[in-house]
Amino acid sequence: MDSIGCYRDNPGGLLSLLHLCSGIFPIGVFSHSFGLESMVENNWIQGEGDFAVFCKKVLLPSLAQVDAPAVYLAMDADKKELSGLDMQITALKPTSELRVASLKMGNALLRILEEMYPTAGLKPKLGQGYEKEKSGNYAVVFGLACSYLGIEPKEAVVSYLFSSLNGFVQAAIKLVPLGQVAAQSILAGLYPDILDWAKKASSISIDQLGAFNPQLDIASMNHEHLYCRLYMS
Repeated sequence: MDSIGCYRDNPGGLLSLLHLCSGIFPIGVFSHSFGLESMVENNWIQGEGDFAVFCKKVLLPSLAQVDAPAVYLAMDADKKELSGLDMQITALKPTSELRVASLKMGNALLRILEEMYPTAGLKPKLGQGYEKEKSGNYAVVFGLACSYLGIEPKEAVVSYLFSSLNGFVQAAIKLVPLGQVAAQSILAGLYPDILDWAKKASSISIDQLGAFNPQLDIASMNHEHLYCRLYMS
């Protein structure tokens, strides 16, 4: 695919996508470790090697079987389908912290986009059942935003996976600990995996959503009971 060429009819699309995925977009992603903090506390991840394997074997497959397909599905869904998709993503978050993190980030993104693009009418597209902090998962809102901005669906899924992984890596720099150069090397080394999983995610239907990753779930449950925490999740 010509990554730049696909934006010839929408020259602002690439810039909009970069902006949406940038670290300065204030949706609160850097307040969450998504269970990584408790994994480090319990010595499940003890260094750079453990973390790289975890990203490749656990984190990416989990994202690519639930959240990333939701991005793709949300881009071509009507109000009823969006509402159903959103409820299903909430149901597939097995712990309180993961549900809250997804909804907080999604609602923050929705609020910011409504201020940036007041005529877009993004919130009504989530349907009449939308209820703040109980609806609007991040992946669903991200897909809705990408659809409005004219982003290519496959590019949106790749970007979602990379930006999610990048947020996790930023948390690892503080927690594992992980050096800045090592962190960027891990990200670069995962490019082929991101592209492979993005392709698979784009072919998953709504009734196929779901992943079995007990390590992530248990880590998230444990995180609620840590004596001292740096992150909300």
